Amino acid sequence: MRMSRLLLALLVAAGIGLWTVSAGAQDGHFADEAEDEVVDAQEPAGQDMEWVDGQWVPAAPRDFSTPEGMLAWIRQYADRRQNALVISTAKRFLEQHPGGSRAEEAMLLAGEAELRRGRYWQAYGWFERQLNAYPAGRFSARGLERQHEVGVAFLAGKRRIVWGFLPLPARTEGIDILLRIVDRAPGSAIGEKSMMAVAEHYFDRRDYLLAVGAYDRYQELFKGSPRLAFAVYRAALSTLGTFRGTVRDGTPLIDAEQRFGMFVRRFPRDAQAAEAGKIIATIRDLRGQKSFETGVYYRDVGRAEAAAFYFDRTADAFSDTVWGERAAAQRRALGDVQRPRPVGMAIPAPGLPVQAPERQDEPDTPTQRIEEIEQAPQEEQP
Repeated sequence: MRMSRLLLALLVAAGIGLWTVSAGAQDGHFADEAEDEVVDAQEPAGQDMEWVDGQWVPAAPRDFSTPEGMLAWIRQYADRRQNALVISTAKRFLEQHPGGSRAEEAMLLAGEAELRRGRYWQAYGWFERQLNAYPAGRFSARGLERQHEVGVAFLAGKRRIVWGFLPLPARTEGIDILLRIVDRAPGSAIGEKSMMAVAEHYFDRRDYLLAVGAYDRYQELFKGSPRLAFAVYRAALSTLGTFRGTVRDGTPLIDAEQRFGMFVRRFPRDAQAAEAGKIIATIRDLRGQKSFETGVYYRDVGRAEAAAFYFDRTADAFSDTVWGERAAAQRRALGDVQRPRPVGMAIPAPGLPVQAPERQDEPDTPTQRIEEIEQAPQEEQP
């Protein structure tokens, strides 16, 4: 229990002050942006103009018999927030004029109208239709931005409406939408923002194993990002979060210590470097405690030789912690106990020299080494 509280406090403290996404701000982003355009854009006097792509242009004839005129009506409905009319007119437009760049804009405007109505799943459908038909179109970047807003809204708890009335959870869909953006726009700013949103979502929900994978993928895809150090640090924190206590597998502690050490070496001037150093010290304390408690277990079940091995190991490897001192004291209390013979060492017959063991394949990583050493107590503990 003490270890769990310590670990949770460590993760929470390390996360304070780091970048997080405000769900409320994201939910209102598109609406605020659209309102700003309407409020700030005053139509020039004495001329029939319309607001298109952030600027006033001469208005197209609003004649439903032509593609230009029908699209002009869709734009006007959008400016007036007449969302139902935007959608119905866009559907009619696409039936009559299914091709060309004007169709791309009609799909986009219909999706934005659904977004304003809070029908996120329907909005996503329009944007997906647009991007599939025009992957490199004039409005593709804007469509990706809107899809990002839908994905983030789903992660924040917004529900998708099916059959016109039934709200269903959509966090899984939100993850899929954001990862699709990453695949669709590799190396882009919107792809980077989407990948980080996925990683942060997992971290905030304490799905640390998934968070590690997401932060690692971010590092692979966006090596030149100014947020690279943040992703490396968060990946280390997430790895530490997968540790479940000293009676469980200690591999996450090994991996987390390596990750924090790499962070300090790569980003020594980062604001979190000092905090990472403190976390490394805490990890070493936890590892020392785990090794010491394994020795205590063997001592209590009457296996003095195994206990001596772990007490010696703890005293040597974690002499900079309180557990090293305690292990040394326990080792002295055991007295003259012979440690277990290393694996592969043959027991010599009387009068014959000790033969050197055949060379064993050594573990490639510290993680494999600790798994080998700690396998026995995990199997034998009740």
